[in-house]
Amino acid sequence: MSQNFELVIFDNDGVLVNSEHAYLDFWPDFLKDYDIEIDATYVEENFMGTKSIENIKKVFAEFAKPLPDLDVIHGQYNDALEAKMPAFVTAMPGVKEAVSSITLPKCVASSASKRSLGNKQKWAGVQDLFEDDQKFTSDMEMDGKPINGKPAPDIFILAARENGIEPEKCVVIEDSIFGVQAAKAAGMYAIGFVGGEHIEDKDAFAEKLKAVGADVVIEHMDELTREIEMPTGLDERRLYERCLDESGEIER
Repeated sequence: MSQNFELVIFDNDGVLVNSEHAYLDFWPDFLKDYDIEIDATYVEENFMGTKSIENIKKVFAEFAKPLPDLDVIHGQYNDALEAKMPAFVTAMPGVKEAVSSITLPKCVASSASKRSLGNKQKWAGVQDLFEDDQKFTSDMEMDGKPINGKPAPDIFILAARENGIEPEKCVVIEDSIFGVQAAKAAGMYAIGFVGGEHIEDKDAFAEKLKAVGADVVIEHMDELTREIEMPTGLDERRLYERCLDESGEIER
């Protein structure tokens, strides 16, 4: 495998499992009961890749609505999610083969809670791809404090730390803007993934991921092993830096 990487970190929703498309309808329906009207575009731009409890606090503040008891509404959120999701969540095409072909240490770092991650992986049939102690979720703590959600780098730093790997030796596979931002803030190589059903214009979204720092973007899982073994993003970056260096435009 690659000399560059020592740990492969996967996001869950939109990478391992096809689930994000269901959220585009779920959130508007759920919040309608609280007299908050949003659409799929709002969900895509504000909620993808982030912690659900932070989304709840954010949207109630933005719409100037009194915030219900967080434990109560988050419980209602999880109950509603579990009632809707099983019919919609599937394994990302080719993901089982792709993950199984990677011989480097690997883990999951998700904005979902442990409960939510476990359910979605079970519904999609991918729960056995990773050891339980290699599943990092948003309800964990780091240094005795709750971790901050993406785009903060906490979840990725925690995953690297628990595996004893330096961040610069980690590669992250992410489908969201906030997720890519979190990976880059952690000092990691970021592979953007646009193969999920929720991404309609894949070329346009690939450009958005690159704009926030994705080193390379792939659409199909069968591209993943090759990209980890021979990271083209590194080659492109090194070529760019070498060209700048030769032109004298890099400051030392």
